[in-house]
Amino acid sequence: MYSPSRPAVFAAGALLALTVVPASSALASGGDDAHEAGHHGLLLRSSLAGSLTSDQPVFGAKPGGLAWVLDEGSARVDAAGHLEVQVEGLVIPTLGKNPVPKIAASLACNGAVVATTATVAFSTAGNAEIEAMVAVPTRCIAPVVMLNPNGLPGVFIAISGQEA
Repeated sequence: MYSPSRPAVFAAGALLALTVVPASSALASGGDDAHEAGHHGLLLRSSLAGSLTSDQPVFGAKPGGLAWVLDEGSARVDAAGHLEVQVEGLVIPTLGKNPVPKIAASLACNGAVVATTATVAFSTAGNAEIEAMVAVPTRCIAPVVMLNPNGLPGVFIAISGQEA
């Protein structure tokens, strides 16, 4: 009768562990996002990038007249209309500060701006938080969140996405 050697059994066990552990980890890590997307209809979770004067218009909104940079920022919106934006250090680099007292966020879907939040305070350090309910169309293809100075939906100073 054949009896496998200890090294062969160990190698088979190690190989099995290497294939099972990553698969279960992938399922576990993807489970939360999948659950969240299914339960809340998560449309967008993205970092933000400051606008540049060379940026093209996006869904009818133009970039601000000066370049904007930010330390960090994020946007999140779900199908129920919960929109959250956090931004830190969104400033005009040549000034070293933010000269705009208020900011709003716009949601674009299907190639057009569909909702804009009320304005919130926007510190000279470039910090702001927006938590609002917005109307989201039943079909929201290619969602984008833009930050609008003084609530002007036709202008953006930051947008969902990131620089390479």
